[in-house]
Amino acid sequence: MTRLNALGIIGGVIQIISPFLPWVSVLIFSISLFDMIRLLNEVQSMSSYWYTPPAELGYLLGLSILTAVLLIVGGIISFIKGGIGGALGIVGMLLFTVMPWPGEMPDIPVSTVLSFLGIGYYLGWIGCVVSLASHFYEVPIGVRAVTPPPPRTQECICPRCKSPNASNARFCRKCGQRL
Repeated sequence: MTRLNALGIIGGVIQIISPFLPWVSVLIFSISLFDMIRLLNEVQSMSSYWYTPPAELGYLLGLSILTAVLLIVGGIISFIKGGIGGALGIVGMLLFTVMPWPGEMPDIPVSTVLSFLGIGYYLGWIGCVVSLASHFYEVPIGVRAVTPPPPRTQECICPRCKSPNASNARFCRKCGQRL
């Protein structure tokens, strides 16, 4: 029987919710991971005679989809196996974070990039770390069934042969000694 772990469930729920929250925030606009996937898909499908979308869009679309799938699947697995689910989520987060951009990368300071990341991105990392931590620190759900000890019957011990007898016995059942 598989025991559920409260810490794994909390981390898994956070992992599952994070792709639906804003991952990129610019001024008043916030875009979730699923909004990015939808936007990249729309731009890529606008291919026509006059416009050909850059090949990088397909690459970014694939990595974004893979990140979302790894986060959600990792979150579900975290309910039962927190370490495995957390590791899957971390792989997805690393894909998004250290996304190797094709072509030349402009010189953008890290502080500028981090200022655009939204709450969904950070919660994704938190959910993965909590799920992974549940592998090492287990908080079981529910109370374990405790079997009560058998009822104590008062026994009378024979002074001669030391065998147990019922409390209301007058003679030892083994040796016949008067109790």
